[in-house]
Amino acid sequence: MERKFVKWRFATLSDMIMGSSWNLQAGAKGMGGGNTQTIMLSASLFDTLELNNLSEKWLSKHSSLQSSVKSIAQKLSHDLIQYL
Repeated sequence: MERKFVKWRFATLSDMIMGSSWNLQAGAKGMGGGNTQTIMLSASLFDTLELNNLSEKWLSKHSSLQSSVKSIAQKLSHDLIQYL
């Protein structure tokens, strides 16, 4: 039986690290009521999963967390300079 991806979405680890928001949140009554860390992720961080995302070329390009974060930081720097 063949299976197809139907509207699956994904986010890379580098996108999660660079785009997440950490919030201190009080736990519910059953959780002891203490403060816990909640990670908020915007839906815009997620891309549609396509067959291309499983190719060797795509995986090789996105396999290094350091390179991905550096690329995101460079794009942000470039975008910020345009507003100055």
